[in-house]
Amino acid sequence: CALPISARVRVSDLAENAARVGAQAITDIRLGTPSVDRERATRITAKFLGESGAVGSVSANRFEVCVVVSETVRMAVLNLVGVSARHVSSRRCARPIVG
Repeated sequence: CALPISARVRVSDLAENAARVGAQAITDIRLGTPSVDRERATRITAKFLGESGAVGSVSANRFEVCVVVSETVRMAVLNLVGVSARHVSSRRCARPIVG
């Protein structure tokens, strides 16, 4: 069971870090209405995921960036009783803090 737990921690960390990267794509700060640049946030977050070797999806709106990272873990011991793999995923969101 340690493999799925460590995989869950890994995908959670990747999703959180990717969301933070995307949340840095802020626009309209000087206008006093800061918001997430959705296109740029999606692009840089997808690049981060790709460079990390992660499989995931990105969604962004003007307030936050959300990332889902998934991984399939092969089970060595549990494979003996018919459980060959386990799917783990994590969804994390980040909001920019301006101030």
